[in-house]
Amino acid sequence: MARDPEVQRLRKEIEALLAFNKESLTSRTKWGEISFEAAQRDYERIFSVLTYLKVLPLEYLTDTVVGSITNEITSVRSLFDQVDKFNIQVPDPSGTRNNLVTQIHNRADGLYNVASPWVPFLAYQKGDVAENINKLTKAVNDAKAILDGAGADITAKKKDIDGIIAKAREASGKAGAAVFTEDFQKESEANSNRAKRWLHATWIIALVTI
Repeated sequence: MARDPEVQRLRKEIEALLAFNKESLTSRTKWGEISFEAAQRDYERIFSVLTYLKVLPLEYLTDTVVGSITNEITSVRSLFDQVDKFNIQVPDPSGTRNNLVTQIHNRADGLYNVASPWVPFLAYQKGDVAENINKLTKAVNDAKAILDGAGADITAKKKDIDGIIAKAREASGKAGAAVFTEDFQKESEANSNRAKRWLHATWIIALVTI
């Protein structure tokens, strides 16, 4: 891990560079038609990296890495100072502007190369990534629990429905049997009455015959 004095020096350089205003470094009324719009993309890259580094735990870096990043930021700050003090009264203002734009581009590449590869590592050390992973894992587990619960509930509901259907069928069968028994009883009584009438007629015929 980097020593505290080195880390503090780096943080001071970051704060000093972030104190510059991007719009003010791009164009000013006193510059007239001359502007640094060609460096605007490099400004964005530089400030983007610095914004990340400002909130990350730089102490997890080595002294060598911290020193390299500090040197690059110091070089960029020196160029920003020159842009801030730029004056169109110089002999060749356009040429001076173009030279500064080229140097800013090179220093932006240098800072990006030494600092950006460490941003994911530092972000993980800060805990942001680990926390997001934990949240995602919890969300997946919660979703699985909900699905499992829904599956169990559906199974229970299916058993209840099957029981209801079975009872309905049983009740329906009993009702059908009762109806059949009542019809059979009526038919039996009707047949018995007809038999009695035939029996009476037979006796009458027999008596007449005698």
